[in-house]
Amino acid sequence: MKAKIRVRNHREVPFVEMQGTFTNVNVDLLSQRLEIVNSKNPSAIVLDISRTHFMDSYGLATIVYYHSLLQRDNRTLYILNKNPDSMAYMIQLFEVTKLHKVLNIVDSEELLQPAS
Repeated sequence: MKAKIRVRNHREVPFVEMQGTFTNVNVDLLSQRLEIVNSKNPSAIVLDISRTHFMDSYGLATIVYYHSLLQRDNRTLYILNKNPDSMAYMIQLFEVTKLHKVLNIVDSEELLQPAS
């Protein structure tokens, strides 16, 4: 499946919605969109991976990079995954890599902390 990214704002928080497969071939698309959103210096960014089917280490590295970048500036990168299937690839990927212990992963927009 082709990679698609859509950026929208909800309650003044940018949502970067990913759809499809993200690998070394197209991860630059994700990096470019995150860089544009980050350049506006929001207090939080939501990366919605609910419709992401596959991601390799390049995609993970991009997420970790932006998580660290925002954290350094006392901002937050939220990973939103509304997929309820606990065996879904993205859920398993974050658990196997132990990133679910490091990243701010939520399964509902209601769980996002208000920007302060």
